[in-house]
Amino acid sequence: MKRLYFLLLLGVVGLLAAWTWTKTTPSTAEQRILLLVNHDWVWTSWTENTGPKASRQRIEPCLRDDVIRFERAGGKQVYIERAGRLRCSAQAKERAQGEWSVSADGRLLTITGGNGAFDDTWQIAELTASHLQLAYRTTTTDGPFSMLITFTKRPLGH
Repeated sequence: MKRLYFLLLLGVVGLLAAWTWTKTTPSTAEQRILLLVNHDWVWTSWTENTGPKASRQRIEPCLRDDVIRFERAGGKQVYIERAGRLRCSAQAKERAQGEWSVSADGRLLTITGGNGAFDDTWQIAELTASHLQLAYRTTTTDGPFSMLITFTKRPLGH
């Protein structure tokens, strides 16, 4: 009888531990959000490929100091896009702002409402504490089109 109570106690403790672990481990989406928010991400590369054509680097020096930022504020997920000191044209926007969301599986990032360069749904190709890579893929009359944009986290104090 003591063995039965002991096994029952072990089962209850195991279930309690498993339940606690699932409640304290953030989902993949939440883990990605934690890496994404409250950092300035500096645009470092932009590569496009259409059909069988060779890939093209599209990043211009005037874009390399542009920053995007994802924040959670007032119950909203706010997206901010700021142009750096170097401008590609006199008409270039200094700032765009909208909202963002990450899909439940953590694979997609959607940016809306800012009329900025990145308003769309992107695949999160890579996200680390210092590196963000967004991919966009579609099909055109010239064949498959892909765009890969890379950002690095701006060091503190810049």
